[in-house]
Amino acid sequence: MTTEYKRRDEGTGGTTTTVDSTARGGGRTDALKSMSYAQGAAALSPSSPALQLQEAPQTAEGQPVYDEEYWHETDTRRANNCYTYAVNDSQGRDPMDRSDPLGYGGNYEGKTVAERVDMLISLAQADGLILEQRVSDGKPAESIPAAPAARKGHYAVALLATPDAVQYHWYRQDADGTWSGKQGRSGIKNTDDSGEVIADLSQADIGSYQWVAYFSVPAGGLDIDE
Repeated sequence: MTTEYKRRDEGTGGTTTTVDSTARGGGRTDALKSMSYAQGAAALSPSSPALQLQEAPQTAEGQPVYDEEYWHETDTRRANNCYTYAVNDSQGRDPMDRSDPLGYGGNYEGKTVAERVDMLISLAQADGLILEQRVSDGKPAESIPAAPAARKGHYAVALLATPDAVQYHWYRQDADGTWSGKQGRSGIKNTDDSGEVIADLSQADIGSYQWVAYFSVPAGGLDIDE
C-alpha cells in the first residue's frame, strides 16, 4: 500500500508537500552503494531532492514523538546526531556537512574544562535553546536533579558531556514523558545503558557521561541550519 509522507521542499521556501513512500530509502539507498564516494556525496547534497526528508514526527502541540521507524530510515539516521534529534530538526543535509551541527568540534582545544562547558552552553543558547538549569559548576556533574517542568509551549532537553567535556550528548523529553536520545549516526533509543526505559532522566544509567544542564526547546523544534 502506498503511504504518503510530508517533506520540506527547500526550493519552495520551506513549504510542505507530500511524497510517495517509495521515494524514501529502498532503491535510492541501493543505487548509492554503487557510486564512488564523491558521487555519493553529490547525490546527498542539499540541492538534491533525494535528501529532502519529511518533517520530524511531533504532536499537534509541537511536542516530539518517539518514532523509531522514522528516525531509523537510512537517510534520516545518517544525516542527524544527538543534537539535531534533541531539537527535532531532521531536515537533511549532506552528513559530511552536518558532522557537528552544534559547532563544537575542534573549538574546545586549548580550553579548560570549565571553558568547554561554558562554550557548550553558549552554542546551544545561540541556536535558540533556553537555559533552564545549569547543573555543572565548572565541570560536568556526577548527579543531576529531576528535570524542571517544561515551560508552556516548550519541551525539555538535557546536555551531558564526558568528564573532560570533549564529547557531548543530548537527551530530549518526548510527548509521552519518557526521555530518548540518538548516539551519533546510530538509531534512537529511549532506554539507558542498563536497558531501562528512561522515565526519570536523573535516575538513568548514562555510562561515562556526566551532567551539564537542562534547556527548553520551543514546541515544534528548531531549524538550526537557518
